[in-house]
Amino acid sequence: MAKILATISKLNDETEYEFKQRCCVELRNAAGGSDRAGFMAIGRFAMTSDGLLEVSCLWGLAYPELPAETCYIAGYSRTECRLIYLKPIFGDKP
Repeated sequence: MAKILATISKLNDETEYEFKQRCCVELRNAAGGSDRAGFMAIGRFAMTSDGLLEVSCLWGLAYPELPAETCYIAGYSRTECRLIYLKPIFGDKP
């Protein structure tokens, strides 16, 4: 299961570029934090209608379209690196 480290929602007056920049900052902060222990990787995700995190590179600044207006930063294990959809854990929940 992927542990959600941050949730970022697009602000009404924010451009897509500004939102993506804010997501990048949060990703860097999460990757550099002490919470990183035990994770193989930390990435940006969109949430599916089924409540799963979808692995997506579309959050990058080079991509013109936004996959969602909420970005989830999550840490995940080596095994999960091979999956497309991850079950999330919020905060300290098991």
